[in-house]
Amino acid sequence: MLLAGAACTTLWIGCASGQEQPRRAPPPGGLQNSWEPLEPEGQWRAVGRLNTIFGRVTGHCTGTLVGPQLVLTAAHCLFGPRPGQMARPQDVVFRAGYARDSDSGHAVGSAITLSPDFVYSKRPTGAASASSDWALVTLEKPLDVAPLGLRVVPYADMVRLGSTGAVVQVGYGMERRHLPSIMRRCRIFGDPRARVIGHRCLANFGYSGAPLLLVEEGRPLIIGVGSIADPGRSGLASPAERFADSIVATAR
Repeated sequence: MLLAGAACTTLWIGCASGQEQPRRAPPPGGLQNSWEPLEPEGQWRAVGRLNTIFGRVTGHCTGTLVGPQLVLTAAHCLFGPRPGQMARPQDVVFRAGYARDSDSGHAVGSAITLSPDFVYSKRPTGAASASSDWALVTLEKPLDVAPLGLRVVPYADMVRLGSTGAVVQVGYGMERRHLPSIMRRCRIFGDPRARVIGHRCLANFGYSGAPLLLVEEGRPLIIGVGSIADPGRSGLASPAERFADSIVATAR
């Protein structure tokens, strides 16, 4: 999230100063990673920029359509610069496939569903914070963009998948705010005790809510959503098993 004039930490990767920032080196990762701009065409249009307004303070994170009018993102993206200040649904705008000030469809929010275990903190620590860091934004109208599906990956399989090059992440970081970036060949691992995904994927301000995607036969499926990170290094993500049931229930 990009908060104009807000103080920042290196923990929630949504927080950043509103002033123009120098470009950071691409985050390291798994096998022969590439970090490059992505033209949001076809199925990639489901990933978009989630903009928030808190009075004169504006921000952005990444979100993904998981239903015609349902967006998955990180819960902390919906909190403002004041402690406990949560965005009103009407102050959240999702722009699917956003690129260079155009998009494939956009709508404002009509409702917000937070993870029942999420507790906001300016200085979150550890896997427990990341594991519960997800939220769903219901839009006021459906968008004419195909949503992405989910895949719940057993924790024991994550290391193997992370070494195959089949996991990617897409998001809108502070170094490229008006065009999505894609990180290929992400290295991931799962912690069944903490119910969290560790990764070496996109890790910079603005990538909060960016989906971790398993690409099977050319089809990307969401396996997690980005949360805490050390910019330019590594991060933690909430796994799909934490929010899969809520997506089904909310989409009804």
